[in-house]
Amino acid sequence: MSRPAGREAPAAGRGARTVLSIWIVSRVVLASFVLIGAYLFGEDAEDRARDPVHWAVRRFGMWDAGHFARIAREGYFGPGRDCCDQAYFPGYPLVSRTVAPLVGGDALLAGVLVAWIAGAVATVMVWRLGVVTAAGDGRAGTVAALVLVFSPYALFLSAGYSESLFLALAIAAWWAGTTGRWGIAGLLAAGAAAVRVNGVFLAAGLIVLYAQQLWSARRRPGSEALALLLPGVVTVAYFAWLHAVTGSWDDWRVAQVRGWDRTSGWPWQSLHAGWQAAQHATTPDLVVSRWAELVAAVGGIALVAALVVTRRWAEMVYVATSLAAMLCSTVLYSLPRAALLWFPAYLLLGRIASRWPRAWLLFVLLALSAAFQATLALAFATHHWVA
Repeated sequence: MSRPAGREAPAAGRGARTVLSIWIVSRVVLASFVLIGAYLFGEDAEDRARDPVHWAVRRFGMWDAGHFARIAREGYFGPGRDCCDQAYFPGYPLVSRTVAPLVGGDALLAGVLVAWIAGAVATVMVWRLGVVTAAGDGRAGTVAALVLVFSPYALFLSAGYSESLFLALAIAAWWAGTTGRWGIAGLLAAGAAAVRVNGVFLAAGLIVLYAQQLWSARRRPGSEALALLLPGVVTVAYFAWLHAVTGSWDDWRVAQVRGWDRTSGWPWQSLHAGWQAAQHATTPDLVVSRWAELVAAVGGIALVAALVVTRRWAEMVYVATSLAAMLCSTVLYSLPRAALLWFPAYLLLGRIASRWPRAWLLFVLLALSAAFQATLALAFATHHWVA
């Protein structure tokens, strides 16, 4: 006998509340660990004595977070700045700027709050998408959410970075497309494209997903297909704005070169450069980050292969184009952080783990991953390079 339809919504509500609670508790525990650790290490003691709140926020506002906060406060171009802010897409700073008046005009605090809220949305949405893609298997969705929350580099979902907001929009767009809501999918993907260039890769995957649905239903494209062009429109609009301001259509790429020496190259060149960087790393934080870049590269290739084997073509296109964009450059900087955006990995692991006969092994792996995340978060908070 089939389950009464009226029981589906309460069950879904309980599942969403469970993973949301896990997200909130995990972030509170992580923040407490980071702040206590940074205090014990005496990090920026003078700043802490002068302004404890700003000191606490700064533990989650290192490195790129400063760029985002500055764009939110002052825009892209100003006195004394001729480099690199234009490498960051405007969606996340714009949202942070909108939220800033609610927290006394502090753009960095606003950015961290946006990241935490978006991380909560991403966690719930990856659970919902995991359930849908596993044909209603709630455990697969829960595992997918757990893998996201406790993955080593998920510390950046709590920092003033754009990954949380992109993931929330991207996963929601994929869920909307999977469930046939293509107008909504296009709008959400356009929002993701305003946050990161990866929105273009997301759109490519969604187009394949849409084509698969058309093929299965034996029907022609409808007007809803136009919504899938919106991410490209948003991306072109940002490049056009940069052209209007700087006179160059290439200013986004130039900013990458000037800021991080990131130029185009063959994948084997980037892998060789990553290997060399790992061999010549001189401090513990750089050793970890450089080896993590290589592990992420190999893991990305393995993920693409796994998606091909399981015939998840749309997900494969999204991950493969995202990975190719990183590998077809001369450096692997920030690849572990970029791998956070490969949400098909969470879905795949959710489907696999839901069939594991030994559930305890999953919890052991998640515990080890959470410990690594906490270690990286403390290193980040004390101004060590981890991404």
